[in-house]
Amino acid sequence: SALEALINFAYNGHLAIDQQNVQSLLMGASFLQLQNIKDACCSFLKERLHPKNCLGVRQFAETMMCAVLYDAANRFIHEHFVEVSMSEEFLALAFDEVLELVSRDELNVKAEEQVFEAALAWVRYDREQREVFLPELLTKIRLPLC
Repeated sequence: SALEALINFAYNGHLAIDQQNVQSLLMGASFLQLQNIKDACCSFLKERLHPKNCLGVRQFAETMMCAVLYDAANRFIHEHFVEVSMSEEFLALAFDEVLELVSRDELNVKAEEQVFEAALAWVRYDREQREVFLPELLTKIRLPLC
């Protein structure tokens, strides 16, 4: 368990961080105010950001008040927005989160149509519940006037 790993670290100075224990270690390190372990866990997660996990990592970083990881996840989202928008995490976001994302100036897209496609995919994922949000989403997307 994470608590065992943290206790062992206190005795022998060794801590093995992996995908299975990183979140619980980070929570334990935050609770016990072990900043060096918290930093190591945040670095571990930062190095493993991927379009399929970056939104969840950003949410977790916000919860754990890990600003460096939160900022890194945001930068990753901006850089890889098209790939991120195809992930299950993106499609599962709440409306306010999608609205905030598609409003960002920092998104790295070839054309604003890619942001439009992402918003449309999000609506289609649960059309019955989400189509009411489409007009507001469209106000945030800078489509060219033809």
